[in-house]
Amino acid sequence: MTMVYIPLEGIVWPFRVKYIMFEYNVSMAVTNTAKGLSSALTHIAGTLIGSLMSRRIATNMGYLRFILITVVLSWLVTSLLMYFGCDNRNIVGLQGGLADLQSVSNHCDCDPTLNLLSCGSDGLTYLSPCYAGCVVSVSAIFTNCSSLTSTDQSGIVTPGLCDVGCFHNFVMFNVLTATQTFIFALNNMPRHLLALRILEPEDRAFGSAFLHFAPYVASLPAPYIFGKWMEQMCLVWSSDHCSLYDRDEIRHLMIGVEVLVAGLTVILFAAMVLVCRHLDRKSQSTLQLENERISPQRKRVGLRMLRLNIILLIYEYFCVICYDY
Repeated sequence: MTMVYIPLEGIVWPFRVKYIMFEYNVSMAVTNTAKGLSSALTHIAGTLIGSLMSRRIATNMGYLRFILITVVLSWLVTSLLMYFGCDNRNIVGLQGGLADLQSVSNHCDCDPTLNLLSCGSDGLTYLSPCYAGCVVSVSAIFTNCSSLTSTDQSGIVTPGLCDVGCFHNFVMFNVLTATQTFIFALNNMPRHLLALRILEPEDRAFGSAFLHFAPYVASLPAPYIFGKWMEQMCLVWSSDHCSLYDRDEIRHLMIGVEVLVAGLTVILFAAMVLVCRHLDRKSQSTLQLENERISPQRKRVGLRMLRLNIILLIYEYFCVICYDY
């Protein structure tokens, strides 16, 4: 389980907020609120319900089967997250795959290194207000933008990306995340109880502590490595930070890693179930052979005891007769 939690603790969960912001073009406040509702509350509910369900489980195999069912369901839900993302939109003034066709030749005087992603009243996103032909700015609102493609005479450009039009996918992503968190949280207590059952009494304190701190220690280098990986998917840099990522690439990376980790979790617990079942069968077979070996001895001992009892009865009978005479 420690190996499973390394990519989750170090890669997926620290970058989840950043991924939601850039994938769905939502603010930090909306992202954190949605994450709190979809993760925190469902995690609490899943842990409590899982604790109650653990009271009905009496064997190690029962705990393993319950955990395996939850990780399989969580893996299936995680796979669905790949289908609820947002598409990339063309950027006027951007060089490369997302460049708008009108941008390269019409704005030769604009410096592509001085960018401020802005949304025009024509619904297009511009690398900077310069590419929209803006000459006046009032309180971070750019006006008199002559290069907008819309017939709207207002010619207004505001900082930020235009709406990507996939709020429905944002809602579905949070619903699936809540379901995933709830299902996975169901096995929190069963995992800890299983560890306590299989450990020796003198090792339980260390085992419980190891389950808590080992994943965090093991995942320390992961954020740095994954952060460098994500930087390669940046499309627009503003000074020393990224202003726009390739939505398709970061979705495939983030959800792909999470699906891979969930798949490894399924494989590990399936292997544990098979090993535990083999050990149980081996133990039952050994116990049966031991009983078969001991049974003849018990029969011989029983015959000897029967003979001894018969001899004692005969002896008592003769003693009674002799006493009467």
